[in-house]
Amino acid sequence: MKKQFMGKWFSFALVLAMLISLMGNSGAQAAKAPKISKKSVNVTAGKSATGTIKNKPSGAKITWKTKNAKIATVKNGKIKGVKAGKTTVTAKVVYKKGKKKITKNFRVKVTVKAAKNAATQAPATQAPAASAPAPAAPTVAPSASTAPVVTPVPTKAPLQSRTPGPSYGVNESNLTDEHTSANGITTKDNGLMRRNLTAQDITPVMGLGWNVGNSLEQTLAKSCTALSAEEQAKLTDEQWVTGYETNADNVVSTQKLFDGLKTYGINTVRIPIAWTNMMQVVKQPDGSNYYKINDAYFNRVEEVMNYCLNNEMYVIINIHWDNGWWGMFGDKDPAVRAEAWKKYEDMWTQIANRYQEYSDHVIFEGGNEELGERLNDDWTGGSKQTGTLTLEETYEVANKINQTFVNIIRECGINMDGTTNNNYDRFLLIPGYDTNLHQTCGDKYSDKVKKNNDKLTFTMPEDVSDNGISKLFVSIHYYDPLGWGIAKSSSSSYETPKGTSNFKDTWGSEEDYAAMQEDFDAVNTAFTEKGYGVIFGEFGVVSVNKDGIADYFRQFFKSCRQYGMVPVMWDEGTYVDRSGTGNKKKAYFVYDDIGQVFAEITGSTPSISADALKLTTHTGIPENPVSANQDPLVVATWDGDFMRNTTTSASVDLNEIRGVFGEQFIGQYNGQEVGGYWNAGTTTINDKFEGLTLETSCSKEWWHAHYQLSDWSKIEKPCVRITMHNDDISQSADLQLVYTDPSIIVNENGAAWRYEKDFAQVIYETDENGKVKTDDKERAIVKRDADGNMVLADTAWIGKVLNLDKNALEAYPVLLLTTNNYLGVDFVKVEICDAAYNADGTPFTEEADN
Repeated sequence: MKKQFMGKWFSFALVLAMLISLMGNSGAQAAKAPKISKKSVNVTAGKSATGTIKNKPSGAKITWKTKNAKIATVKNGKIKGVKAGKTTVTAKVVYKKGKKKITKNFRVKVTVKAAKNAATQAPATQAPAASAPAPAAPTVAPSASTAPVVTPVPTKAPLQSRTPGPSYGVNESNLTDEHTSANGITTKDNGLMRRNLTAQDITPVMGLGWNVGNSLEQTLAKSCTALSAEEQAKLTDEQWVTGYETNADNVVSTQKLFDGLKTYGINTVRIPIAWTNMMQVVKQPDGSNYYKINDAYFNRVEEVMNYCLNNEMYVIINIHWDNGWWGMFGDKDPAVRAEAWKKYEDMWTQIANRYQEYSDHVIFEGGNEELGERLNDDWTGGSKQTGTLTLEETYEVANKINQTFVNIIRECGINMDGTTNNNYDRFLLIPGYDTNLHQTCGDKYSDKVKKNNDKLTFTMPEDVSDNGISKLFVSIHYYDPLGWGIAKSSSSSYETPKGTSNFKDTWGSEEDYAAMQEDFDAVNTAFTEKGYGVIFGEFGVVSVNKDGIADYFRQFFKSCRQYGMVPVMWDEGTYVDRSGTGNKKKAYFVYDDIGQVFAEITGSTPSISADALKLTTHTGIPENPVSANQDPLVVATWDGDFMRNTTTSASVDLNEIRGVFGEQFIGQYNGQEVGGYWNAGTTTINDKFEGLTLETSCSKEWWHAHYQLSDWSKIEKPCVRITMHNDDISQSADLQLVYTDPSIIVNENGAAWRYEKDFAQVIYETDENGKVKTDDKERAIVKRDADGNMVLADTAWIGKVLNLDKNALEAYPVLLLTTNNYLGVDFVKVEICDAAYNADGTPFTEEADN
């Protein structure tokens, strides 16, 4: 179904007919618009075809681009096939018509057929079949020089008896003179391993923590994969690592990031890591696989570790989600399961040996949230669970993985002569079951108690320490209740051990405090009283648009101090300005109310300049953005299409998207077919604003669209009006409105994500317990009135004029628009307006309330 713009089309057709009748045939011929010579081409790999722009206007600028340079390249309209597959080539035509700047975008569907003599093998990036014993080769092969030379490992001498080491205090420094590590990385860490200290001993000095989220755990490198095959081949391993680190638009971590965090009293940093990026799978003489971690990745992780260690911080490094390979543990094929164990053992053996020399300020964490039900995830890339482990078996395997982790690190802690190194006494962080508090603690809300089944029990592994406990922490993640900590949309509901958790945008009631207290009591009983350390490896509130976040943080920190536990805040790049904008590049909390809670609890004084302070804000439910002037002066208009990436969720109906929007709205993301599309369309500028331009773009995987006016100061009261496609999914979508900087238009890497505001459009049906109702596709059901119309939320935004923050636009002049709805939402028009004036240009006067 195409968009219904019949009224506009009829008006246009009538005007066109009148012009033709007045001007005659010669005038009609002169008015011909540019068009593409071919809408589709078929070409053989290694051969070329040519596309041209017909009726090219005088002075027009034409820019050709290919969507996938691995399939076909394009230069000046010459399309060359690279390998078999399908892709799209676009031609952007920019020209002037009178005083107006016109932009036209054309698409050519390209089908490349394999050359007759081409090898008929799958590309290296193709996901392996579920029955394969090992995953496919990595997307990016490291330099040949990094391939390991594997030789038989000599038998170790028996462990020698150990005498008690020196007694050190908890405040003993890990610093010494700057030197080079065994891996060639600059470090000041002295390698001190305080054998006499326990996990509970160091908990108070670990203090409050923070996650470097959406950084080295990213599994895509869009700034690299967007390049042509020829350009990719020229990249160094270090450039690929940077591509992964900045994939989520965060900047690369620097010393000043952690210097800034330290001023808030933060003394623990967790670095989530995807070690399979650029991993090399090497066949051994016995036919087995060896999973070789890339040296450049190792080096970069070590650099970031040392930024923290230089501030005497504690550093946690783990294996994060890592593109979901954990699902291999639950695969139906025993060969795949065996390969999962081999991969896990290879990875932790390398990590432990690589960082053996570092002090006890470096803590290893065996995994992330995947040790539990997610061991059944589809590791080949799908969104559904395809594993065959029973619930009991997921507990059994999770416990076995944790025991294997401890065994590997301790074995790496024994030298060939039977003496020990730092890994024998290193503090280890053990992921709980799903890192869920209740399942990990086995409290009254857990499966163990509810189902009266002791086989549903999470157990801590045995260790080599005197009591088998003192060097171990347990990891729990806390976003509770999930409707508060995770949900960004009112359409979200979560099934948790405590029951259904619906969307919640306010925290601070007596019930809220009591629920948190109950949770801390459970953790205290299950672990602290038994001598284990406790680290909340992740905690926080994902959305900043809620009331009570500062109180939630404050109470959580106080409870952690009371019970002797370590909280490590999760931040995807929202809360902290990692670039240190206006602060001499020293990081600071953009949401100052949260930063001040850190400072209050730790007794610290943050280092933030007056210029940076002007850029800070507070968390909280946004004020209603609807402008008093709903018929403002339109300054600039974009007409096109932006469909946010649908992901591969089972709720997404790609055939429905094809039927409503067309095949062009289907794209490829991470080797999977998804809905997602960007049509730059056309931009027009009001004649009264001569010289003003509107630049538009979209992120490479269709996550968000960007709109930058060349000079926002020309608008007295900036505002925006957004039109959505006329289908139910688009008309019920929520809005994410963000301010960012021009780097997002150039390459996205390191662009800021500032002052996000989320606005709901509709209200959803709920059951008697307040749970959002869903249809047979697990989609939230929109509430409708007696006439069948959608019931709108108080924050309904579609088609309304929304005020923009003029001060924010001065620092971050790019307006970023997207949605949390991933079912197939299409933005079709964005109008930048000035609410100080009416549509006819006369000054707007707000009527006083009677």
